[in-house]
Amino acid sequence: MTSVEKSQLSARRRKWAPKLKSGCMTCKIRRVKCDEEKPQCRRCISTGRQCDGYPHPPFAVKVFHSNRLVNSDLVSPGSSSPLFGGYPLDEMIPYTHISEQTDEVRLHSGQTSPLIYPLAESWNAHFMPFVINKFKLAFEMSKSIFNTIPEVLSKAEEKSALYQACNAVARAYMATITRTSKATSDRAIAYGSALMATRSAIQDPQRCKSDNTLLAVWLLGLYELLLDIRKGTEPVATPGWQFHNQVLSKLIRLRGSEQFITRSGRNLFVIIFTNVETQAFMSGQECEEVLTWFLEYHRYCELSEYPILRACIFSHECARICSRIRALVDTGDLDNVLSSSPSILQEIDEVEQITHPLSHDEAMANCVIDHPTTPYTQPKHTYPCYVGVHVIQSNFRMRLSYAVLEFLGYASSLCRRSRSSCG
Repeated sequence: MTSVEKSQLSARRRKWAPKLKSGCMTCKIRRVKCDEEKPQCRRCISTGRQCDGYPHPPFAVKVFHSNRLVNSDLVSPGSSSPLFGGYPLDEMIPYTHISEQTDEVRLHSGQTSPLIYPLAESWNAHFMPFVINKFKLAFEMSKSIFNTIPEVLSKAEEKSALYQACNAVARAYMATITRTSKATSDRAIAYGSALMATRSAIQDPQRCKSDNTLLAVWLLGLYELLLDIRKGTEPVATPGWQFHNQVLSKLIRLRGSEQFITRSGRNLFVIIFTNVETQAFMSGQECEEVLTWFLEYHRYCELSEYPILRACIFSHECARICSRIRALVDTGDLDNVLSSSPSILQEIDEVEQITHPLSHDEAMANCVIDHPTTPYTQPKHTYPCYVGVHVIQSNFRMRLSYAVLEFLGYASSLCRRSRSSCG
């Protein structure tokens, strides 16, 4: 081919340009370039065709701006249109999408819609308020306790263990929502970074006692729960979740009595304590320092915090009985199981009255926990964390009831086996 022929062939080739997806519907159907004039494009008008206008964005996203959740349409980079809408919204849509670069998001129908453009602000500007919003229900139930979380998060320095752990949790939420391969990959990368940062903080003699490190480990445990690992239909406690709870117990021991001096320190203790007790009754190993923690908490707390401490004492008693049941089941000794049954059933009947190690405090005894068979009556007054306290009590009471039911079933099966072997 001569040089002249090559130049002619080159001239006939269409000049490459990026494919546009924002043209009018008519031009898209005709597969021609649209000039994108609004409200009707000139190409359609000049050729005598009806311009069917422009498609709406695949969906509206909800993003955080100035600690508010606001509605936003997707806009082209460099556009003069604002990213954020001008009004707050009260509820989340199930397909919330907050990502710097994500290819698709799963909708109700199970189909996926592509994002035309990435959001104008980076992921780092959104992930922390995104996680805080996910705690909204807990905040509503126990504002006086869980408000400590955004207070501590707001002081987290970039690249710190808490900052990285919060990022990992946000990525885990996004992976659950979008179900994309990129979101799953981002989640794993963020978790690895959070683990390294947290390991570094724990090895530091000063940082290991900080609120930031304690909350970071708690968030890593939350990350494990968000993986939603199941055995059949039942959720499974991953080894990672159990390990993080063990670390939480050790950190509380390291923090000592100083953690109870401030209200935020006591609030963090309550948040972490439910994880520690859950780990105790799942493993069958009771935490030995709990009673000392209660005494230290009582030493510094205000009278308004008594219902919270009372709920912690109740949850500990429930977990203690569950741990005892677990240890008996693990031994498989029929005689031991049968001989222990009366005392276990008696402890269950009395669990609402136990206030040890604060039995001497009359005000603590006045924080009554109703027996589950007591008819519900509307309380004459409620304190700030009234709902949260009752959620904790109900949660551990149901766990105890389930453990006792399992124990009685196990004892019955042992008796049947013993009879059949004797026969």
